[in-house]
Amino acid sequence: MSFLSKKKRIIDTHLTPYGRKKIANGNIGIKFVAFTDAAALYSEDKSKKTRSEDFIEICNESMSNYQDQMFFDSNNIINLLDGKVQENISYQTENITIDGNGTLFNTETSTLNKIPEESFLSTANEIIDDSLKRIKNKKYLKNKANNDFDSFKIDEQEINFYITKNSPINSNQVKEIDIESTEPFFFDKYLSSTDHFKFLPPVIPSGENQNLKKQLGNYEDLNQEDIITYEGIENIIKKYPFEEINFVENSVSSNLIFQIFGIKNKNNESKITKLDTIDFGEFYQNGTFKKVIFAGKVFIDNTYNYPTYANIFTIVMEE
Repeated sequence: MSFLSKKKRIIDTHLTPYGRKKIANGNIGIKFVAFTDAAALYSEDKSKKTRSEDFIEICNESMSNYQDQMFFDSNNIINLLDGKVQENISYQTENITIDGNGTLFNTETSTLNKIPEESFLSTANEIIDDSLKRIKNKKYLKNKANNDFDSFKIDEQEINFYITKNSPINSNQVKEIDIESTEPFFFDKYLSSTDHFKFLPPVIPSGENQNLKKQLGNYEDLNQEDIITYEGIENIIKKYPFEEINFVENSVSSNLIFQIFGIKNKNNESKITKLDTIDFGEFYQNGTFKKVIFAGKVFIDNTYNYPTYANIFTIVMEE
C-alpha cells in the first residue's frame, strides 16, 4: 500500500498474490485493517533529530513474500451441492512447507522431501510459534491505552485431556457412529441455530402498516430444537470433562486469536490441519456475557456427499 497524499493520508491498497489467491477461491473476508511502517521511507530532520514533515516519498509498498500469510489457513470450502472440498492453501516458514493436504516438507531442500514422522510433532510447534513472530515483525502502528497492560498471562500453559473407557464418553454410551447415519449440516444442532442454517421458509413480504409476514405455505421444520439460551449449551457440555483457564493479566480490548490444530497419523504419514470452528454467538447469563465456539471436523458421507460436523471441543469465553 502507499500514501497518495501525505497531508490527507489517502491510502491506496493492493492485494498481494496470496490475497488474490484467496479472492479467486471466494474466501476473502476483510474484517480488520492494521497499518505498519516497517517498510516505510523517512528523511531525517537533522536539526530536530526527527522525521522531516516535508519529505514527499513516505510510502509503504505491498511486498509479496510468504510472511504475508499470518496464520496457517486450512481453507476448507465445501460446495454444499456436490460435497467437494476445495484445495487448501499451503503455508510456509523458513524451514517448513505445508501442502494443501496438510503434509509437511522441508522448505530448503525439496518439496519431495517429507518430514519424518518421529520429528513431526516438534516441527508442528514451529508453525504455532511462527504466526506470533510474523505479527511482531510487522511492527504495527498502535497507541498504548495503558502501560499496565504490557504483558499477557494465563494461569495454565498446558492442559491435557486423556481418553479412557469412561472419558470423555462413558462406557455405557455410544462410542462409535457411522458418518452415513449422522445429521448433515442442515439438521445439526451445532449449526441449525446459526444464521447460515436457520429454518427460513419462504414468506410474502409485509405491506404497508403490516408487521407480520405471511408464509407461502405450511412447511415443516425438520431441524433439531434451536439452542437459544446458554442453559441449552450447558445441557450439552456439563457431562463432559472440562478445564478452566484464567487470564491473570489482560489487555483492555481483550483481542484474542485462536489457532486450533488437528494432527493425525495414517498409513505412516503425519498431517496437520486446522479444526473447523463454529462461532455460535454470545449469551447473557447471570449478569455476564458468554461467547461459545465449537471446534471439530467436517466429514463427507459416501451416500449423498453431504457434509457432517463432528464437535470435539466447546470453548466458552466469559467475562
